[in-house]
Amino acid sequence: MTTPVPLLRAKLLPPSPGPLHLPRPRLHRRLASGLEKRATVVVAGPGYGKTGLVARFLRDLDGDSVWCWLDPSDRDPWMFFRYLTHGVQEHTPEFGERSEGLWDSLRSRSDEPERLADIFIGDAQESLGGRMVVVLDNVQHLAGNEPCARALRRLLAYLPGALHLVLIGRALPEIGLQALVGCRLSWARTRSACCRGTSCCSRPRRPVPC
Repeated sequence: MTTPVPLLRAKLLPPSPGPLHLPRPRLHRRLASGLEKRATVVVAGPGYGKTGLVARFLRDLDGDSVWCWLDPSDRDPWMFFRYLTHGVQEHTPEFGERSEGLWDSLRSRSDEPERLADIFIGDAQESLGGRMVVVLDNVQHLAGNEPCARALRRLLAYLPGALHLVLIGRALPEIGLQALVGCRLSWARTRSACCRGTSCCSRPRRPVPC
């Protein structure tokens, strides 16, 4: 029997926007409109309020969401998906039950990220009924890692309608975002955090009218 891998509960704790966090209604509207797409990307430099923006938006949205704080350990696609699965299970306990044996058999197969993504997608299609937002914060930690980039590309290409993916970071992995613009993403630009509906995205100091 495979030894369970311990997961850090703190990596799945959502942030709580403080009482002094200012509402940003224009960006909130952009984030809300992006929910019609498969994913939202929020990209900006440090200190621009990316995490606070999305945390406040999700609090006001009042729906199911999973928040996963990424770090260099998540450059292992198998571990990355185990955290995502565990986060979804907190809202839908039966999520992943049918594929638990598959995860064990693929524990040493992180060189097959598309296979791992397909299992997660299949579980979502089978188990999820209502809408759920999955947030990947500090996604810049996956930059330069080709297996994780392949896994994210697979998720973006085949994400089921019950899930909406939000990517937050200072930079993005090589996920071929431009190829997805139009059919799965939307754009907004601000002086602060960058949102693209995949995405909501702005370039600080270079505001462009929407």
